[in-house]
Amino acid sequence: MRSVRFCILPTVVGDVTVKVSATTNITGISDAVERVIVSKPEGVRRATSTALIADLSNDGTWSSTTNVNFPSVTVPDSQSLEVVVS
Repeated sequence: MRSVRFCILPTVVGDVTVKVSATTNITGISDAVERVIVSKPEGVRRATSTALIADLSNDGTWSSTTNVNFPSVTVPDSQSLEVVVS
């Protein structure tokens, strides 16, 4: 039995399905495997936070608009935004 090593260089961020198959010149002798790998963006994670105070004295409703600016050198498809209310 032999093993083979090879590099995988994903071109997208997220779950990537990889299927590898091996065949021989002998009829009926082959094998295959399929796995999902998680492709993570390169670079350093940067996080910022903004605090807002919700004034609910006006009929118990509140609305606010906030601009979100990602760095110009952000890895494509790696941007994310999380909103936490506590």
